[in-house]
Amino acid sequence: MFDIFGAITERNRYASWIEAERAQRKPAMDRGENQCVRCGWCCARRTCVPTPEELPAIAAHLGLEVAELIRRYMVGDRMFGHNFLRFANAAQGDVLGQFLSDLRTYDRGDCLLYQDGGCLIWLVRPKDAQDQVCWEENGSSHEAIESWADGEMEKFGVKDFSEECDYEDW
Repeated sequence: MFDIFGAITERNRYASWIEAERAQRKPAMDRGENQCVRCGWCCARRTCVPTPEELPAIAAHLGLEVAELIRRYMVGDRMFGHNFLRFANAAQGDVLGQFLSDLRTYDRGDCLLYQDGGCLIWLVRPKDAQDQVCWEENGSSHEAIESWADGEMEKFGVKDFSEECDYEDW
């Protein structure tokens, strides 16, 4: 059974954490800039979502096969009625290559690919990351999420087991 009060509590904790990260990192909007200052705030706030077509170039850039990229750095997620793959954050390292339960959406930490103050895939980062405009309060789109067709995530070996999850364990 889904724990709605637990979900609300986690969402509130996450919102507090995000505000603390924003204050510490000082994204472009807080600096009066209108371009990326590479502070990593968007990499902590919401990891980017590559389209299925972008995965091979990202994997090649890292010297990996697509399956290995997914196993080492990605998780399955659901939003706006779409199942999709996205890069995991540091707190989700235990569920790499798997589908997140709803409560794990609020795990905290930088994207696994944001290391030592920079993005490991900056040169081939997904359009979703390129389109982040942190100098605008609502500067993100859902195009990448919507690019994932039903069943496409499963083609990459990530099974949607969300119906089978015992959410109370999360």
